[in-house]
Amino acid sequence: MRGLFFDGALERKKAAFHLRAVCVVFVLFFGGGLIAAAVYPDTALEIIVALGQSFADKGLFTAAPLAQVWLIFLNNLTVCVLLLVLGLVPFLFLPYVVVALNALTAGVVVQALPLPDGSGRFWAAAVSLLPHGVFELPALFIAAALGAFCCARLTGVILHRTRLPAADAPPTRPIRTALLLAKTFLLLVLPLLVVAAATEVWLTPLAQKALL
Repeated sequence: MRGLFFDGALERKKAAFHLRAVCVVFVLFFGGGLIAAAVYPDTALEIIVALGQSFADKGLFTAAPLAQVWLIFLNNLTVCVLLLVLGLVPFLFLPYVVVALNALTAGVVVQALPLPDGSGRFWAAAVSLLPHGVFELPALFIAAALGAFCCARLTGVILHRTRLPAADAPPTRPIRTALLLAKTFLLLVLPLLVVAAATEVWLTPLAQKALL
């Protein structure tokens, strides 16, 4: 992302910073989810039941494979668009909050999901999540980094206009910034989401049958 879509050195540096920060936030809160599920197993099981019910309400379990791909894609696309839109709220850096909540939930699911044999829990989680996760997680991270980058730009502009001494505001180029974000989203995030959805429906079950 830093070399292909951000042509200024400062932009590349800031985009790379947010991407790294998003990854760190995800890892930390994923670990927090693992610990929380171990400490509060009953609450963790309630969260898993609620997630399963939400998927069932969307028809994910009963839909045809192609429809499942579409539903998964739409669900993930909604999250990624939300991450980008929340970047329009200055100062709060809400994309980091969404990433943290998703990571926390993922950690809870990995730790608390009932399995026939608990001894292979993390191997089962890896087999079940990694095939599509290698595409889905980068899409999530890039979308969150784009949202955080946008939030930083807006925050800098506002601080600059109020003449606060610590303001770090690049020149105001809203159209160029919007095109930059749109290009990155369309050329990176969307393809990754499509591949992730297809992988989750068709390849992940094959991996589970072969390796579990």
